[in-house]
Amino acid sequence: MKMRCIQRLFVCFVCAVWIHTPASAQEWIWTSEHAVDGEVCRFRKDFKVPEGALKVTFSATADNLFTAYLDGKVIVRGSDWSQLYSVELVDSARPGDHRIEVECVNESGPAAFAGLITIQADDDIRIPSDPSWLVVGSDQELPSVSLGLTSQQGGIWRDPFYVPPATSPDAIEVPEGFEIELVYSSAPGEGSWSAMCIDGKGRAIISPQYGPLIRVTIPKDERTDPRVERLHATLGKAHGLVVADTDLYVNVADARNGMGGLWRMRDNNGDDIFEEVVRLAEYEGGSEHGPHGLTIGPEGALWMIHGNMTSHPDSLSASSAHRNWGEDAVLPRTWDPRGHAVNLMSPGGFLLKTDRDGSAFELVAGGMRNPYDIAFNAQGDLFTYDADMEWDIGAPWYRTPRLLHLVSGGEYGWRSGSAKWPIDSPDARPAVLELDAGSPTGVASGHTSSFPEPWRSRMYLADWAFGRVLAVDLIPDGASYSAEVHPFILGRPFNVSDLAFSPDGDLYLIIGGRGSQSGLYRVRWVGAKGSDAPLKPNDIASRDRMARLRLEASHRSTEAISLTELREGLAHRDSAVRYAARIGLERRILEGDSEWVIPALAET
Repeated sequence: MKMRCIQRLFVCFVCAVWIHTPASAQEWIWTSEHAVDGEVCRFRKDFKVPEGALKVTFSATADNLFTAYLDGKVIVRGSDWSQLYSVELVDSARPGDHRIEVECVNESGPAAFAGLITIQADDDIRIPSDPSWLVVGSDQELPSVSLGLTSQQGGIWRDPFYVPPATSPDAIEVPEGFEIELVYSSAPGEGSWSAMCIDGKGRAIISPQYGPLIRVTIPKDERTDPRVERLHATLGKAHGLVVADTDLYVNVADARNGMGGLWRMRDNNGDDIFEEVVRLAEYEGGSEHGPHGLTIGPEGALWMIHGNMTSHPDSLSASSAHRNWGEDAVLPRTWDPRGHAVNLMSPGGFLLKTDRDGSAFELVAGGMRNPYDIAFNAQGDLFTYDADMEWDIGAPWYRTPRLLHLVSGGEYGWRSGSAKWPIDSPDARPAVLELDAGSPTGVASGHTSSFPEPWRSRMYLADWAFGRVLAVDLIPDGASYSAEVHPFILGRPFNVSDLAFSPDGDLYLIIGGRGSQSGLYRVRWVGAKGSDAPLKPNDIASRDRMARLRLEASHRSTEAISLTELREGLAHRDSAVRYAARIGLERRILEGDSEWVIPALAET
């Protein structure tokens, strides 16, 4: 397969998350060109924080030792010139005059100090070390002496501000007709990224796995660097993000600090600042098996997927479609001998639906292990990409990563240890596609893309472990789907943690997680205009799907579908329709309508 790629590197060499100017602005400074063994010197820099500043950061290093003070208080110490020491100056974000003082000690040989103050405000401010930093003596103050740019080649010290960029597009394969760009490489202080969404203005909102939310504005002019802003001082650690109108919903996996749950950030006056930040629901689950992907459904509701270590929100609706789960283990269970998911019971990973205010949550489906993301296709059906424990490969209960069609009342059979239901269990919904080994993360549907067919009608699945994105043809098959998989993107390393389509139809991806270097990429179609005619379901598949959707109304109300129609549904030719009918009949039994059961069992 012929591959094309284009590289556009916006590499940030400074420590602050919002400044994107070359590292060459920082200079190595000292009291003179020739340091003295055991010499002690002190530098001073006064600066002003403007009104409305969101954050101030100080980064520095020295050969050999340094101690930095903000307004007379110690803020950071360093003892390794090859390491950059960064600290967020929380108190200094208040408007007004401030002073940084740095005491340096040269043990022996050459000596130098390099530092940078960065301020996030309407006009971003950077204050690099240079001769304007004063040397403070016992009786006088003199300009410091520059020993050269930190980025200069062949110097005594390597550049401590240099950050290796994310994987080059040259190392990433895409199909003929596509191009991939590296739009931005994460800088120190921005964390390793776990989740992303694109807002209505085409900006990427990103959550580090351990850190507060940022927003990346991608310029139209390729000569201009992206602008990166912090959206909140502390809220982050999210595995799910979605924008609905002007609201940002954040699914936070941070039980340790009491922040876990669903949050809504709202811009009340159109100034692009989220003044209102409210937690709509609280639930535990701070691990990588905690609260995950968010999306807005065709009906405008908020949908979310959670891993198997997440608790339910308190406001779980009694009308939930998935309410009659059970372990249903016939044989004695063998728990994981390494302790993973021991004593975790059904429903395992689960799907929730709620309104925009989070007033009540409906448990729609369960029995998954750790699905990370969800996406609706053009027909309004919902899909996720789930995986089993990789160290169970070879065990009789292991199930490969699988693409699941999430239906009302769906049960997918994950149980901890050896109690997992077989993949052909008649009580569970089968996978649309059983895939090979991988680590499922992001899911996105191409129907909102600018890609030509057949790419536009495909579902896109991100695999973190093997550095790839798979494209899946969803083939209508009765009331559900079968599928065929195609390679789409492959890189080394290319640990994709999330992906989403922008309003203009381009695909954006982020790599990162577990401390790895992160990057934001864009994939665009640059080939010839292709067909715009999507694959259409046949008449039988359309009728079967409508029959399933009609019967699913009985999962929430016993009055929605007659008992006769539900019983007739059990004889339908399609297994997904029969499944919908069974869940509706079980609902009637749970609601006390069971007089029909004994006569029904006597029928042939």
